[in-house]
Amino acid sequence: MNLLPRAFSKNQHTALWIDMENNLIHIDAASSKRAEDALALLRKSLGSLPVVPLAFANEPSTILTNWILQDNLPHWLLALEEAELRGSQEDSVIRCKKQPLENEEILALLQDGKKVVSKLALEWEDTLTFVFNEDCTIKRLKFADTVREKNDDILKEDFAQRFDADFVLMTGILAKLTENLLDEFGGEKARL
Repeated sequence: MNLLPRAFSKNQHTALWIDMENNLIHIDAASSKRAEDALALLRKSLGSLPVVPLAFANEPSTILTNWILQDNLPHWLLALEEAELRGSQEDSVIRCKKQPLENEEILALLQDGKKVVSKLALEWEDTLTFVFNEDCTIKRLKFADTVREKNDDILKEDFAQRFDADFVLMTGILAKLTENLLDEFGGEKARL
């Protein structure tokens, strides 16, 4: 009995954007494996593609920690009530959710140097919210309702036109966010 014709196929859609201006590739993927799979397919199509994950010149966890300790986030960012604090040993983690980050206990842990901020939920210019990780990845990206409604004049049935409009809107916003983050974290780390 041949079951192959009855097998269900699994389709995946992973959007990726090549930012020629900043020499970056942005991948809309929930996991690093899925992002790597998208890059592997791109490599296979192009023949080669030497890429490395984005790394900032200044240590992200140090800057994130200073933002909370000194309450000096850039004017274009707002810290939300969610963070992850990591100790010097990788197994020591404290997750804070729906917790004011100026809480005395949190500040005491950071001031003593026992913990650093390894993840921080942020809002950028009333446009989007996201969680910034110390490995320079951005997770749980969510655009504000005002942004999502900008293309409501395009019919949802016109999938191609709606996708193009949404993608142009999204890439414009993400390009500005990337530029802000690169400036704040001292630019891109020099590659060896």
